[in-house]
Amino acid sequence: MDGGTPQRLRIEVLGPLRAWQGATPLDLGPVKRQAVLAALLLRQGAVVSHEQLLDSVFGSEPPAGGRRVLPIHVNSLRRALDTEGTQPAESVIRSGKGWYRFVVEGVGLDMAELARRGDEAMRNVAAGDLATAVDQLSSAIGLFQGEPLANLPGPFAQDERQRLWERRRTLRLERLKCLVLLRRFGDAIDDLDGLSASDRYDESLAALRMRALYGSERQAGALNAYEDMRVRLRDELEVDPGEELRRVYEAVLRQDDAHLLGPAAPGVHTHSKIVLRNEPATATPAELPHDTAGFAGRTDELARLHALLPPEQDQGPTNTVVISAIGGAAGIGKTALAVRWAHQVRDRFPDGQLYVNLHGFDHDRQPLQPGEALELLLRSLGLTASEIPAGPEAHGRVFRALLSDRRMLVLLDNAASAEQVRPLLPSSPTCCVVVTSRNRLGDLVARDGAHVLPLDLLQPDEARTLLSRTLGADRVAADERAVDELIRLCGRLPLALRVAAARLAGDPARRPADLVAEMAEGNRLEALQPDGGANSPLRTAFSVSYRVLAPGARRLFRLLGLFPGAEFTTEAAAALLDVPPSEARRLLGALAAAHLIEPTTPGRYRFHELLREYAQERALVEETSAGRGAALERLAAVQTHVGIPSAGVVRPSGGGAEPPAVPEPLGEADVEPPGPSAPPRCRAHLTLLDDHPCAGAPVRLAVELVAEPTHPWARPGTRPTLDIVAVPLSSAEVAPPTLLYGPGNADSAQFHFTAAEPGTHRIRFTFLHHDTGVVLQQVETDLDIAGPEPTTRLLREGRS
Repeated sequence: MDGGTPQRLRIEVLGPLRAWQGATPLDLGPVKRQAVLAALLLRQGAVVSHEQLLDSVFGSEPPAGGRRVLPIHVNSLRRALDTEGTQPAESVIRSGKGWYRFVVEGVGLDMAELARRGDEAMRNVAAGDLATAVDQLSSAIGLFQGEPLANLPGPFAQDERQRLWERRRTLRLERLKCLVLLRRFGDAIDDLDGLSASDRYDESLAALRMRALYGSERQAGALNAYEDMRVRLRDELEVDPGEELRRVYEAVLRQDDAHLLGPAAPGVHTHSKIVLRNEPATATPAELPHDTAGFAGRTDELARLHALLPPEQDQGPTNTVVISAIGGAAGIGKTALAVRWAHQVRDRFPDGQLYVNLHGFDHDRQPLQPGEALELLLRSLGLTASEIPAGPEAHGRVFRALLSDRRMLVLLDNAASAEQVRPLLPSSPTCCVVVTSRNRLGDLVARDGAHVLPLDLLQPDEARTLLSRTLGADRVAADERAVDELIRLCGRLPLALRVAAARLAGDPARRPADLVAEMAEGNRLEALQPDGGANSPLRTAFSVSYRVLAPGARRLFRLLGLFPGAEFTTEAAAALLDVPPSEARRLLGALAAAHLIEPTTPGRYRFHELLREYAQERALVEETSAGRGAALERLAAVQTHVGIPSAGVVRPSGGGAEPPAVPEPLGEADVEPPGPSAPPRCRAHLTLLDDHPCAGAPVRLAVELVAEPTHPWARPGTRPTLDIVAVPLSSAEVAPPTLLYGPGNADSAQFHFTAAEPGTHRIRFTFLHHDTGVVLQQVETDLDIAGPEPTTRLLREGRS
C-alpha cells in the first residue's frame, strides 16, 4: 500500500486506521471520529442512515447531543479526506436527508487488496499450483499490521475487527496446509511456533502442527502436541478434542502418510485436485429423512412441485424451489411436504440426495452458519477433515465444484434467511434445491430465481384424513361431530392435529369428545400438551418465531392478542402500541413476513386462533396490568371516535368492505323503558356479587345480558360472539382485562376487581362485536370500596 497514483486517497484498516493523500499522511482526529469513518467506509458504498451510524459507533450509550454530533464528525472528516476546493456533491462522503454514504470508487483500500490477493491465491490452490499460492497467501497475510481497526470503539468496529481477524486466520490455515502438502514442514513449524494466546485453543492449528511434526519424522512430538491440547481443553474449557483433531491423532498412531501428508504424486497434491477430478470418495449420499407417517392432503402443492422439474425424458436444468408457509409458519407442514416430494422424485437424482437441517428456528440452539452447513455437506460428499479447506469461501468453491454436472437433490430444511441459504446453492443447473423456512425468502426469489410455494391450512377433509391415518378410520367415524369440532379447535393446523391425535392414540379410553371438552373449557395450548410432556410443542414452536422478532414487533404481537375481534386494522395496531400508523404498518409487515399474522385485505389482518392464544399468554406474562389497560383504553378511544357516534353502530375507518350488520347497541340497566314505537332493547346488567367489598381484597362483578323477547338476540343461538373489555379508570386492577363470550356460553361473565385504597372507583366496560371489532356500547360503573364495614350491593351505572 506504499505506492499508488500521486494524490490518490489511500486508507488502511488492517491495523490502526490511517489515511494518506498521495504520500501525505492525514489527521483523522479522535477515535470516535475514526469510528464514524470506519462505519461508513467498510459498508462498501452503501447508504447508512443516521440511526445506523449512531448505533454503529455509540451502541447502547448514544451521545448527549444525539444525531447532532454526526455532522460535526462528518464535516471534519471531509476536510481531512477531500482535496482542497472539493464541492460537497463531489466529496468522498455524500449525504442526503437522514443518511450518509462513502464513495469507495477511486480510493485505495488495503482490505480490497487483501481480497484480491486472497482470491488469486485460492485460484492457484484450486489449480494445484501450491508454491505460487504460498507466496500469494504470505503476501496477503503481510497486509495485516497488527489488530485491525486497533483501539476503535463501538459495536461496528468490534464486529469488523473480529471478521478481519477470522479472514487472516483462514488465509493462514490455507497457507499452512499448502506448506504441509509441499513437504515444507520446517516452514510450517516455524509459523506455528509463534502462536498467540488466542491460538492456544485452535484445534485446526494444532492438527496442522501435528501433521508438520509427523512429516518431520517427529511422531512422538506430534503425539505430545495432541496430549498438550487435550489436557488444555479438558482443564481450562472442560471439553474434549473435536473430530478433526482426534482423526489426525489416530492417523499418527497408524502412521497413515496418505491421510496426514496427502498424495505424493505430482499434480494431485491437494484436495482441490481431488475435487476437480470429480470422483466421489464414498457411495452416493442418500440422506433424506424418513417420509412422514400419516401424511395427508397437499395434492395441489405436490403437483406444483412436480411441475417445476422438466419432463423425465428431458435432462434440462431444474430450478431452486422455496417452500414458505403463509398464515401460520410454525407447524403448517413445510418439512413434511418437502420430504414427501423429495422421496417421490429421488430416482430423478441418481447422483444422490443431500439433507441439512439449518436450525433456523430451533428453540435450543442458534442457526447454523453457512460455513458449518457447507462443512456438513462436504463430509456427506466424502471429503475427510484434512481434505476440507479452511474458511466458508473455500468451502463453497469446493462444494460447487463437487456438484458440477451431477444430478443431485439438496434439501435445506428450516432456513432462517436468504443470506443463510445463498452460499449453499450449487451452480450446476442439473441440481435441484428445496428450501423450507418460516420466513418469506423474497430475496432468494428476486436474486436467485427461486419459486415460492405458499402453504395454507389443511382443508377439513384433509385434516380428517390425517386423524384417520393415526387413530384409525373406525374411531374417527364413531364420533364425527366431535372430530369436526376437534379439527375446528386445532385450527386445521397439521402440528396441532398431530399432537391431538397423539394424545388420543396414547389413551384408547379417551374419546375425541373428551379432548374437545378439555380444549373448549380451558387453554387450548395446554390441552395440546402431550401427556407427561414438559411443554406444549405448539407453544415451543411459536416461541421461537416470537423470540427472533425485534422488540417493537414482539410487543405489538402480544398486545394484538388483547384485541377483541377477529380482524384488526393498522389503526387498531397503532392505538395498541401508541405509535404512528406508519410505524404500526411496518411492524405489521414484519409480523406477516414471519407468518405470525395473516393479511386478509389491504390494511386488515387476523391471527390463527392458536397464535392468538399464545399472544394473549405473552401479554399476561410480559405486560403489566396497567400497560394492558392503557393499550385497551387507547384502542377503545380510537374505535369510539371513528364513524358515527356510539349511540348507533360504529364502523371502522379506512374504507374497505362494510362490516356485517350488528344489532342495536347495548343499553344501560337504568334507562327508561322504550316507547311503543322504539325497537326492542338488549341491556347489560352489572351486579356486585360480594357483600363486603374491601380495599386490597378481590371483588367479583357480574355482567349479564338481558334481551327483550322480541329482540333478535332473545332466541337461542342467535347471539353473536361478543367481547367485553374492562378498563379501570382509577387506581385499581381488573383481571382478566378482556373476556370473550357468545353463543353456547353463559349469558353472564365475571370480572375480578381489586382496589388498593378505599373510596369510589370507576370501571369502564366496552362491548364489542367480535367479528368486526365494532364498539356497540360503553358503560361506566362507580364502585364504592370501604373498610371492613359491609357496603351496599348497588352499582351506579352511567353512559360514556
